[in-house]
Amino acid sequence: MYVYTCDVNSNGSAMAGFNGATDFHELLMTAAMLIGRYVPTVFLLALADRLARQQPGVVTVGTLQARGVNFVAPATGAALILALLNFPRALSLGPLAEGLS
Repeated sequence: MYVYTCDVNSNGSAMAGFNGATDFHELLMTAAMLIGRYVPTVFLLALADRLARQQPGVVTVGTLQARGVNFVAPATGAALILALLNFPRALSLGPLAEGLS
């Protein structure tokens, strides 16, 4: 299962001792890649089509408009915070590696 999951994700990892260079495994991994990559894409495109055909709802006082400062500022702030939270882990690896050597 690990080998096929890694094959679908294209990260090049393989389990030690697993010989995937047989015709059976090559065909099975090809089928896994096709299914694992294209089936979710088809479902996402179907969902996008369904959402695009949906009629807009009634706008009331409590409706958050997807424009203006009330939407742009929190959305930008959340994206910026989430992006910046990825860096401390990577930045801490340098000093940790220096201290270990």
